[in-house]
Amino acid sequence: MGGKFSVEKKKITVTVITWNLGNECPTSNFPFMGKENDSDIYAFGCQEAVYKARDGFLDGEQDFFISTHREIGEEKYEMIECQSLTPRTDKTYKSEEDFVRAVRAGKARPSGIRLVVFCKKSLLAEGWSPEDVEVNLQTCGRLGGVSGNKGGVCISFRLGFTWVSFISGHFNAHTHELERRVQDYGNVFGGLHPVSDDYGDATHYESVVTDWKRNIEVNNRSHVLYAFGDFNFRLEPQLPLGLEMEHEDQCEEVLAAVELRQWRDLAAVDQLLREQAKGRVFHGYVEKSPGHPTWAPTFKLNKKPGENPLSYNLKRCPSWCDRVLYRTVEGGKTECIKYSSHPEYQPNTSDHIPVSAQFELEVVRAQAKTVGASVAGMFRNKSDAKSRALILAHLVYEPDETFLAEAFEDEENTTLADAQLLVQCYHTKVAERGNTEPIPYNASGVRWSGQSIRMSAKGSISDFAKHPLIVCVRNTQSMEHKSHRFGETMVDLRELCASSDKDCGKGTFRKELLQRGTTRGFLSGTFEFEHFH
Repeated sequence: MGGKFSVEKKKITVTVITWNLGNECPTSNFPFMGKENDSDIYAFGCQEAVYKARDGFLDGEQDFFISTHREIGEEKYEMIECQSLTPRTDKTYKSEEDFVRAVRAGKARPSGIRLVVFCKKSLLAEGWSPEDVEVNLQTCGRLGGVSGNKGGVCISFRLGFTWVSFISGHFNAHTHELERRVQDYGNVFGGLHPVSDDYGDATHYESVVTDWKRNIEVNNRSHVLYAFGDFNFRLEPQLPLGLEMEHEDQCEEVLAAVELRQWRDLAAVDQLLREQAKGRVFHGYVEKSPGHPTWAPTFKLNKKPGENPLSYNLKRCPSWCDRVLYRTVEGGKTECIKYSSHPEYQPNTSDHIPVSAQFELEVVRAQAKTVGASVAGMFRNKSDAKSRALILAHLVYEPDETFLAEAFEDEENTTLADAQLLVQCYHTKVAERGNTEPIPYNASGVRWSGQSIRMSAKGSISDFAKHPLIVCVRNTQSMEHKSHRFGETMVDLRELCASSDKDCGKGTFRKELLQRGTTRGFLSGTFEFEHFH
């Protein structure tokens, strides 16, 4: 059997749920909205889930994870992974130094930001088992950002060739704290790192983690990403010319629009959509058409027993705090089928309404082209275990001017004129990363003329294609995050590898470079895939 392979595609269903529990246990079992859809995968993210455990549980964390599994059906679903953001502050920690000492001594507690993912056992029986499962987290709360009262948790895995990530977060509150929310987005989506670190500081983890995957942002190495949580972006009606409106008038305007179901008018004053349009948050992410919620605000509800579920506490302007967004890159395909809020599940214990989204996700895996040959047989075939090479050449970096203007503004010792840029390539099946030589930046961008990157690996061609090629542009003259990282991107290798046998497969690419969820520029070039002994 040769190296060539074909692919098998399958459409599965995914349900994503987010709910801020208000640090109180719901009076009924945890609701799995959309359970009637019998989804293949469920991801449930919650915030403010620090509550007294019910009888039979050691603590609130165990209560949450076990209760959700029982609710969805332990006989039908397997828990893939679960994680709480850690650590969080406690009233005994009055300073960052005290808190850090407690963390390192193992005395800090998990926060109420939790994420759990379940997979239907029948899907596992078909061979679609999540592999390369990893859990990442990032804090951005109190005490200089090291506290986990705000931040995010991510569970990622591979289904066949398709890499999927679920990111659940909780950002800073209050209408006037918009800039902190924007910073939270950058910190979480740019700083997610392994839970084994047990410490939420991004600078710390970058200095101690050596596994290359952990230094590549999750946004830049997943085909499909689902982002959900209490992101706390508010509805902020304003007077003409952008003048600030009184709080009472803001509430009145929002409630009037809710009464008339004028969702488009509310979308026009939504902080998340406004900042996204500026390219400051959730770059490349979308919400289900028409691109914004089409229901009443999910925050802030009255928690008094017997109140109507849509009775708002007007100490805060009613807002769409709780959201589900999604993003795909080359090689990924998902479609949002249904996007809903669930006021019927607001049992007067939380001031938030839960939100869910149902998706159709296309997953892909290798299939032998030889009739009757099994996939497992293809993987074991010794004749397919040749060395393989991937060569990148004719590389051109096109910078984003806005990024360049900001990258060096806080630098004291380096400037853009000092920058020496190189291209780095990573692949899971290649032990060493590939580099170009560093060359100076110039105003028209950077061209690596006459240079190429060659990466070689052994193993089956289909196993090589399971993992994308990660390409990064770095500045060797600075190790500061802003001026060192000029962007990352992911090149999907499936089509190139699937068409390659003993002859070379060739292709071109032009990819957007991203860092901390924002555009840093573009990288283009050619790549060639070949077999050799």
